Amino acid sequence: SKGEGSNNFKMRKKIFSVSATAVAFLTLLAFTNVDITGTQFPEITGENLDKKQVTLPADAKGKPSFIGIAYSRKAEDDLRTWINPMYNKFIVKSGLMDQMIDANLYFITMFTRTTNITANIAMKQLSEGTNRNFYPYIVCYRGKLGQYKEELNMPDKEKPYFFVLDKD
Repeated sequence: SKGEGSNNFKMRKKIFSVSATAVAFLTLLAFTNVDITGTQFPEITGENLDKKQVTLPADAKGKPSFIGIAYSRKAEDDLRTWINPMYNKFIVKSGLMDQMIDANLYFITMFTRTTNITANIAMKQLSEGTNRNFYPYIVCYRGKLGQYKEELNMPDKEKPYFFVLDKD
């Protein structure tokens, strides 16, 4: 009957919606390159390009979060290739079914062996070469690397690392 076909379409639509969301998160998980599942993400405080303090994971609570971290120039260059597509997926929500995904997004550049003057120059250069829409999502950390390198299992400075945090 006509009503039965309509219900069948609604069911297919609902299943597709759920599976599209699942595919998006599985894709995200597939690109995380460190398995520290079940581990508490360590507290890290930095300043975004809008000059606002960001403390993770506290500022990320309430939504799943995608975090990319780089601690060398080469890794930072690679990390920057992720900014536009991830911004479009999670913030602009420009793709099919993206409205169903509500997540935080952070890209952390770690200045660990630099003086404040050098870090300020690097942050200025980073700001000048970055679309202003990305400023809230790019966080600059200044401090020691050892704790994070060990706790987050980030041995290779030549590549960026990606983490997915749950909403809690």
